[in-house]
Amino acid sequence: MDQGYAKAPFNLGFLYEHGHGVVKDYVDSAKWYKKAADQGNKIAEALLKSLTKKIEI
Repeated sequence: MDQGYAKAPFNLGFLYEHGHGVVKDYVDSAKWYKKAADQGNKIAEALLKSLTKKIEI
């Protein structure tokens, strides 16, 4: 992903997790957090772990 857009996957994950401007969707949120985590975003990594627990419940 282009360096200028490194925060985009994290932001999309947050929007989907909380339903801001989109339908709340934990699966889509996890997908975007995973992309951000793969780029080294430690906050996204932690949120992905937390979100995975919500999805499993």
